Amino acid sequence: MRTNHTHSAGSVQGGAVLSGEDSLDGALREVNEELGIILNPKDGRRISRICREQTRDLYDVWVFYIDVDISDITLQETEVEDVKWVTCEELIKMERKGELHPLLDVSSVTKKIILWRNSMRTSICGIDCMKCELKETCFGCAVTDGHPFHGGCVLAACCLSNGYEHCGKCHNEKCRLKEQVIAEFCKLGIEDMEEITGLNACKGSYINLTYTFSSGQTVKLLDDDKIYLGNQLSKKDSSRYYGIAADERTLIVSEYDADGSNAEIIVYKKRNV
Repeated sequence: MRTNHTHSAGSVQGGAVLSGEDSLDGALREVNEELGIILNPKDGRRISRICREQTRDLYDVWVFYIDVDISDITLQETEVEDVKWVTCEELIKMERKGELHPLLDVSSVTKKIILWRNSMRTSICGIDCMKCELKETCFGCAVTDGHPFHGGCVLAACCLSNGYEHCGKCHNEKCRLKEQVIAEFCKLGIEDMEEITGLNACKGSYINLTYTFSSGQTVKLLDDDKIYLGNQLSKKDSSRYYGIAADERTLIVSEYDADGSNAEIIVYKKRNV
């Protein structure tokens, strides 16, 4: 609850931008100043923008998903009276009881949050988002036009570029994109690689191996925030594995130990598109 010098009620965390700031900059600064929390801008999503005639301003609402122990919050006493966790439903009840700042449009905002979270029950590619271990940090591909972690998704890009809302609208029995990518990997002619029978949607951070050059320099080739098509395949007569990954432009094949160590780049080439 923020201290309010002209009203008896408090409000949820908010503030005004300074000269040269955009609404995200202002949100990051205000939360740091008033709560002592340093937010990562990549963790936030603006879910609402309202042009308010009464105050002649733009009212932006940002949502951040982070783990914060409420006992670690440092309050700016001149601005903040108290803090507590509430659900969206509880926040609406607080507004109805007059416990929030009268200029805050909490009901419409929280409804958008609820709708946003509900929209994550289905994805563009058909994955059940509610069963995904990344659902608390994902912003939903359907509501971000295929950018659930800010980076793009190769499956969503294919679907949307063909004018489909989701892959279920595509009339092909098999995914043409996956079939095409598998064919491109097979043409590489890596004889001791297990047969490729399928590809999975993989977040870059899960498959982004570190490669070490002879000079000692290390490099990673993938974008942690993108979604690639990939798989792990056995190397015949070896304890090592091949990892394959592809996006709209590039094919990558790597070889590594079972724990992902001693990774080597086998193929890095442009796709035939």
